[in-house]
Amino acid sequence: ITFSTSGTSGINLDTAGSASITSNQGAANAIELVATAGGIDISTGSGTADIDILGGDAINLTSQQSGSTSIVLNAPKGAISLSGGQINLRSDDSAADSIQILTYGALGGIDISTGGNLGRGGDIDILSGASINLTSQEGVADAIVISAPQGGIDISTGGSTRTIDILG
Repeated sequence: ITFSTSGTSGINLDTAGSASITSNQGAANAIELVATAGGIDISTGSGTADIDILGGDAINLTSQQSGSTSIVLNAPKGAISLSGGQINLRSDDSAADSIQILTYGALGGIDISTGGNLGRGGDIDILSGASINLTSQEGVADAIVISAPQGGIDISTGGSTRTIDILG
C-alpha cells in the first residue's frame, strides 16, 4: 500500500490488490466521506464493473439542494429498474404536477402494466381527491381509446342524480 500526497496536499491510496475500510464502531456515521469544498466521485474506472451499495437496513439518499435536479438517476446507455417489494413514489410538494412521469424520445411512450395478460393480473386504480383528466394532443379519430377486449366497460357517476355528458 502506498500513501502519498499530491501538490495540493491531497492523499493518494494506491494498491495492486483490493482496499477495504472497516469500522467496528456502532454509530450511524461509523464511516464518513466528507468533501467540504467539492464533490465525491465513486467510479470503477471501467465500463465493465458494477458499483453495489449494500445495507443491512435502509439505504437513504438525501439532497439538501432545492430544485428539480436534487437527486438524478441517469443511465444514458441503458435503463433504470426499480424492483423489490412495494414501490412508493411520494411528493410532499403542493404543485399541480408534483409527480411527473415523462418521456422525451421522439417516439417514446408510457406503459402502465400489472404484468397481467388476458385478465390474469391485478387491477390498475387511479384515485384522486379531485378531478381525473385524460387529455390527448394527437389530432386523430382514436386519440383516446378505452378498450376491454375480454369484458365490458361501465361508465357510472356513482349515483342516480348525476349526468354523463358526451360533448362534440
